[in-house]
Amino acid sequence: MSDTKAKISSLLSNRKLLNVVVISLIMAFGVLYIVQVNSSASRGLALRDMQAKNQALHIAYQSTEAKIDELRSLDSVMQREQLLGLTKATKVSYITKANNTVALR
Repeated sequence: MSDTKAKISSLLSNRKLLNVVVISLIMAFGVLYIVQVNSSASRGLALRDMQAKNQALHIAYQSTEAKIDELRSLDSVMQREQLLGLTKATKVSYITKANNTVALR
């Protein structure tokens, strides 16, 4: 135990080595801080881009829904009916089958 304390006290007494270690740690933490801030900023920009795309898709979706509602309206259907030259059926006849049997496999 005293041998370990002696080694630690000799390392602490060497001021040059201690200064190098402290400066190295400060630089390492500084670099790590810059990397972390840069990573957070990048994620923030990516999130902002995704939110803008989401907003654009939401607007496009609403526009498409409005167009679908417009095309489903009765006025629109009647206009297309006239454009295609469709007429209403006047005489409708239904076919009934003679017996109620069906084929089995």
